[in-house]
Amino acid sequence: MLLNYKFKPIELIAGEQIVFSVDGLVFPNIRDPLFHLVTAMLSPVLLPIFIHRAFRPIAYVITTRRVMVVEPAGVAQSIDISAIQRMRGTRWSLMLFGSNGERLWMNRMPDSWQFESIIKRVISKLEPTF
Repeated sequence: MLLNYKFKPIELIAGEQIVFSVDGLVFPNIRDPLFHLVTAMLSPVLLPIFIHRAFRPIAYVITTRRVMVVEPAGVAQSIDISAIQRMRGTRWSLMLFGSNGERLWMNRMPDSWQFESIIKRVISKLEPTF
């Protein structure tokens, strides 16, 4: 499945479908640039790395089986929907906690509350009803 021209196609597991996808913010808030500026002033060698990290394209994808962080090179991280035990977030960031100590940090979301509610709906649809 190709998200847009910036990303490589991602391979889905058999029977997996994309439910929701959102592009991450390019420059999320004022705290990140300030952190990068202070750190870069301390070490001029790291300046290109911090600039690249702040402006790289990213997408967050919810499928019927997992939540993924997708970068231009492909899937950077993912967590199984069934492994998610709890979620914690702010307006622009979301942390997913999974079983076995897995964590997925999504820190450049345009609206993490909407993203969290969609994940909860997907989980409720996948849970067996008795």
